[in-house]
Amino acid sequence: MSTGDWPVVARHRLPPSPSSASLARTLVGSALNGCPPEVVDVAQLLVSELVTNTVLHTRSGPELTIVTGDERITVSVDDASPVPPHVCDTDPDGDGGRGLQLVSALAQDWGWENLNEGKRIWFTL
Repeated sequence: MSTGDWPVVARHRLPPSPSSASLARTLVGSALNGCPPEVVDVAQLLVSELVTNTVLHTRSGPELTIVTGDERITVSVDDASPVPPHVCDTDPDGDGGRGLQLVSALAQDWGWENLNEGKRIWFTL
């Protein structure tokens, strides 16, 4: 795998706006330049889900962190809400509620932790 200038540590404060999901996908794609396209696609999908959840449920501007190296990618999204995330049992015909199900299914590992003000949700690939 070509990793360019890895390791990369990038931090970005995003606005509390629905457009932040698209911006996060772009930032992850740039940070993972040189990775296999299927890895980039999964990372972009998962970061989009986490950022969308942050904007919709916490109404705060997420902070995105991307760390690469040692054949591992870790992406985290911080928000201002202390409420723990939970994987929803969703209606198969429903319009939403599958974000953390996707993260759980596609990430090598994922989790969350409390911060002084809010929480961090992360995944690794």
